[in-house]
Amino acid sequence: MKQQLNDLLNSLLDYLPKLITATDDISEKLETGADSDPFSLFKAYFDGIGWVLEAIKAIQAADERYLSSFSLEDLNGKLTDMEESMANQDYVMLSDILQYEIKEALEMYLEQIKKPQEDVI
Repeated sequence: MKQQLNDLLNSLLDYLPKLITATDDISEKLETGADSDPFSLFKAYFDGIGWVLEAIKAIQAADERYLSSFSLEDLNGKLTDMEESMANQDYVMLSDILQYEIKEALEMYLEQIKKPQEDVI
């Protein structure tokens, strides 16, 4: 079990920087209109966010002391805001949510995961 959790943590450490880069890329494409269909990237992006949330939940379920400071509800609320912005075709707001809220949350998750956790896992 411990090895599986360590593998999952390592996967998160590897994947989160890629997701953060994707956040920047999508936000930039929305701002500049550089891509005729920036929404084509959203399915994979949301799948990635979903995987991160599930991985964090699995780690928390295995040991509630680890990653206990993570507020997944905050990120879920931001995803709801993104969905609303998409429905309203408010691409400026969508870009802002990605750049200043989602990215910030992902960076915080990455930093928290990097911190050593004594006597846990």
